[in-house]
Amino acid sequence: MRDPELEGDFPGLMDSAYEPKSPKDPAYNCIAFALGDLKNFWEDIRLNGYYWPPGIPDDTMAGWVELFSIHGYLETDDDALETDFERIAIYGNAERPEHVARQKGSGVWVSKLGIGKDIEHTLAGLEGELYGRVLKIMKRRCQEGRRVLE
Repeated sequence: MRDPELEGDFPGLMDSAYEPKSPKDPAYNCIAFALGDLKNFWEDIRLNGYYWPPGIPDDTMAGWVELFSIHGYLETDDDALETDFERIAIYGNAERPEHVARQKGSGVWVSKLGIGKDIEHTLAGLEGELYGRVLKIMKRRCQEGRRVLE
């Protein structure tokens, strides 16, 4: 099912397969979703309703890499599916990271779009002006043989 609003924000979706998987939900964002936390909005803002781990640098690429590193992720150059590993892809531009997606066991990528929908997509489908491009891929061994939220 095509979604003109999503395609307006992410023109790359017009040329790739994608599927909305949830309604809009402001309770969590892409970082939380990538880590399996559907109760917190992870953002480096010191206000009620936001969460950022103590000791993690601010909202920079180094900060995001460290944040995922403390959750067991290591940097890799490969975005291919591996049965025993789960991957994340960090999108951004020269100034900062903008978004993170995670790979499902099927090999499809899935994201929480800000306070919007969760969607399944290709990595290229979200690249563009809003989120930039994929700058980092990280992976970790599946925990107890399971992937986040699967």
